[in-house]
Amino acid sequence: MDIDKAKEIIEKMDISSMIGEKNTVMHGLQILAKYEENVMPQFDHDIIWASDFDKTVMQMPEEDVLQMAKLGWYYDTENDCWAHC
Repeated sequence: MDIDKAKEIIEKMDISSMIGEKNTVMHGLQILAKYEENVMPQFDHDIIWASDFDKTVMQMPEEDVLQMAKLGWYYDTENDCWAHC
């Protein structure tokens, strides 16, 4: 998928669509594992970072990008990776 289009999809995701989603971190990591051999997330007290955004997005179909956004994963501009709060 086009990187800019993926960023646009994520930015436009309605946060209310996440209501009722369960195991959002785990499901997001499972999606990333389809595109990266060894996902090694990093954790802080209020955020999780995982995978190079550009490298994984370029391999993903739009459906997976939409699912990541629905699960609350987004593009962290400072670290160029996926993030979840």
